[in-house]
Formats: sequence, structure tokens, C-alpha cells
Amino acid sequence: VQAAAEKHKVKLSSQGLACAEDTFARLPQKLRDLANVSLRLQSRIIHLDQLLNQAPEPRSAIFSGPSVLEMQIEQLRVAFGTRQAL
Repeated sequence: VQAAAEKHKVKLSSQGLACAEDTFARLPQKLRDLANVSLRLQSRIIHLDQLLNQAPEPRSAIFSGPSVLEMQIEQLRVAFGTRQAL
């Protein structure tokens, strides 16, 4: 709840490298690796934020048809001759 209330303070947007590619290529390998990992992490955070803030699907779209449990109960009723409508 607090995170949602504070969300307006932080605007997440995709960032790129802050220098030209030739300058980036001259940096030490470990620093380049760290920069690439940070960009990937940022992309994942933005994706998770979008998932958390999108409207949930209606339950009917997720659970259409009888549940696995209902089907198993029906199979037991048929097997033991106590068939009843659910």
C-alpha cells in the first residue's frame, strides 16, 4: 500500500548507456559487464512494475470450465455409482 502511494514520486523509464559506443568499448571489461547487468536489471524492474500495475484478468478468463477437483470428484461418483449433478 505504501509503495503504491509513493509510486508517483518515481517514474520508471528505460535508460541506455550514458556514453558513445566507442567510449564504452574502451572501458575496463568488468565495468562494461556491470553496466550491462545494471541495464538488464533495470529492464526487469520496469517489466515487474508493469505486471504489478496492470489490471488483473477476470477469474472467468483464467478459470473457465470445471476445475480439476470437480472433474476428479465426478470421476469418483461415476466409478462408485453415486452420480449427482454438481
